[in-house]
Amino acid sequence: MQLPRHDVEHALAPVRRAAAGGLHFGVRPGNGVALSPREHQVLELVVEGASNDEIGHRLGISTRTVESHLRRLFDRVGVASRTELAARALREGWLEDAV
Repeated sequence: MQLPRHDVEHALAPVRRAAAGGLHFGVRPGNGVALSPREHQVLELVVEGASNDEIGHRLGISTRTVESHLRRLFDRVGVASRTELAARALREGWLEDAV
């Protein structure tokens, strides 16, 4: 079975990043903890300015689940607010080329 080209490119992206000296899998915030794919999605939407309700609707999860993801993100990366989380993610390039 052959994978579609998009899937192959998606699978090879982390290998190419690692070969170029970048991060190989996922986002690595300052404390070295990789974000889960769902945390990454939540973070992207926070950076876009989406509310918790909007994030929940777009991801098909409850607002309480969004809040839970955000609390974990705050704790993991050592921030106290959505604004601080978004600013740090942008400043440190956490969303660039992440899988």
